[in-house]
Amino acid sequence: MPLSTIDSSGLSPAGIARTNMYAGAVLQVVGSFSSTPVINNTSTYVDTGLSVTITPTSVSNKVLVQATVPWNLGTNAGGGQLQINIVRNSTELASNIVYNNVSIAIVQLGGTQVISWLDSPATTSATVYKIQFKELAISSRYGNTSVMPTLNASQYGMIQALEIAG
Repeated sequence: MPLSTIDSSGLSPAGIARTNMYAGAVLQVVGSFSSTPVINNTSTYVDTGLSVTITPTSVSNKVLVQATVPWNLGTNAGGGQLQINIVRNSTELASNIVYNNVSIAIVQLGGTQVISWLDSPATTSATVYKIQFKELAISSRYGNTSVMPTLNASQYGMIQALEIAG
């Protein structure tokens, strides 16, 4: 459900019409979170379960997508890489590579990756943004490559999309 700075009539709390908002104003915010673990031990992108749908009010507006993704990567005497990607509908937008290079016997690493992208979707149709991930390289596997939760069960992933007046 959108958390909006604009009410359903198209007016801001100050009574300003959405169409008269200054460039850079936040028009709406939608978000979601997940704590469901997703395992992917392949080099093919899979969905993390983090997704939001936003309907821009003008084709000239932008959408700022931000995500926080807990991750876990297990290797056995080697290095590993994990890649996290933002996708609009089916178009890849941005990716971050999480890299670890270890020289000890067995290691299970976890952390949180933050990724963001300022998008120009040029549409007023419902637009889905989601987060995907894949392994890029594992020299020797120990455990699984996964997102949410990482090393404990209290980790949550989060995604939000903010419509920005153009």
